[in-house]
Amino acid sequence: MNINIYQIFYDDNSKNVLDHGFIPLDNSKNLRPDWYELHPIREFFLRESLVEEDWYGFFSPKFSHKTGLDSSQVKEFIEYSEGKADVALISYAWDQIAYFKNPFEQGEKWHPGITDACQSIVKYLNYDIDLRTTVYHSGNFTFCNYIVAKPKYWREWLGMADKLYSMSEKDGGEIYNFLSIGMKRGSIHNGAPMKAYIQERLPFLLILKNGFRTSVYDEGASAPIFAKLFSNDSNTRTNLQACDLLKGKYLASGDYRYFEEFLNRRKLIALRF
Repeated sequence: MNINIYQIFYDDNSKNVLDHGFIPLDNSKNLRPDWYELHPIREFFLRESLVEEDWYGFFSPKFSHKTGLDSSQVKEFIEYSEGKADVALISYAWDQIAYFKNPFEQGEKWHPGITDACQSIVKYLNYDIDLRTTVYHSGNFTFCNYIVAKPKYWREWLGMADKLYSMSEKDGGEIYNFLSIGMKRGSIHNGAPMKAYIQERLPFLLILKNGFRTSVYDEGASAPIFAKLFSNDSNTRTNLQACDLLKGKYLASGDYRYFEEFLNRRKLIALRF
């Protein structure tokens, strides 16, 4: 069993900040910047053969900055996950995963209209899923594609990515136009196409549909709280951790009382906007 974690770089500056414990993945030509990390990941799987026992992951050059983790910590976690999981999730934006019902409710906060766009894609894929009723927690999703997984996961990912790619490349139609428009909010995401944020949510659909076993590197007890959304205090952290736990119990048991308690608990958490 080998752990193959690639870190994507775009130029000398991003290459210089790579963690030397990861494998550099050269995207300096950056032929499709509109797809962000999806393009080099997809290209990798189109040309490479995979070993069934191995783990594969693809991180941005900002991985350590965003998570506070280095390659040795990640590899230790993957070794722990061997035999227990098909997909290892490196939790990022844990507080937003805890607070929101699912990645589409969260997405509406930053990318209005993303739920309808994703629902159209789900229909195109012939998945019988009502996205508004789905529930995520730290055990079935993470942002930024901070995932290390076995080939069985990545084959499903590639199939879904190819279909999304095909949809967005066919000029004309409402879905094409929505996928390709740039975000116009005055934020760090300004100008990025909607498809960049849709592809980030593909792992949730894959895990939901295929029931992959997951393991989680959960930093809810220590990772930063996003101060733009939440108060950064111990009471908020405790309530957010409780929200994540309650959603996990609801999904594991099917007992709706857990979900009702989640809804009640998150009322105690004030959003700043």
